[in-house]
Amino acid sequence: MLVSRMMHPVCTLGPGERFAIWVSGCKRRCKKCANPELQAFDPKNEIPIDVLIQVVSDFCISKGVTGITISGGEPFEQPEELEKLVYGLPEQVHDILVFSGYTIEQLHEKKNPAIEKVLARISVLVDGEYKDELNQGHPLKGSQNQRIWFLQDEVKEAYEQFIRSHEATVQQFATSDDVFAIGIHRRNFDEDLARLMKKKGLSV
Repeated sequence: MLVSRMMHPVCTLGPGERFAIWVSGCKRRCKKCANPELQAFDPKNEIPIDVLIQVVSDFCISKGVTGITISGGEPFEQPEELEKLVYGLPEQVHDILVFSGYTIEQLHEKKNPAIEKVLARISVLVDGEYKDELNQGHPLKGSQNQRIWFLQDEVKEAYEQFIRSHEATVQQFATSDDVFAIGIHRRNFDEDLARLMKKKGLSV
């Protein structure tokens, strides 16, 4: 599976302290995409699916993680691998949120058994193309045309509480050679960031 990054604890992409996975590869090319660097299907990001499942499962078990968020890129560009991943997670992971630029109707139209199995396993789907002009600062939807589908009823209350008590925000993660802003970005965040960095004499 093509995976660009994995992080924990992520608190801006669903309730609780979540393990988050960003796949690489997306054909949609939404204008003002928050993660344009993840659009390429970069073979250097390939991780054998059995290795990925083992790493994620071991971490979730050791840390008591019960919620996972999968974003990208576009997770459903790799439907067979995504199916294996979501069904390979330990039983304690009862809350799986997937972000997709496809609508749920478009996913069903693909008539792909792997996609249908993924939708039967995950808890929540946030669907639809990102439209920058409709970005209104929702804590889970990049733009208002997107929809939140509760596919497992038992998680609905936790998500509704998260939405009521949070604003769209980002969380900073630093690695040895990079800094990542994780969460739902506000409109024109990239232009604001460029201006701020220029003011401080920095370049992207």
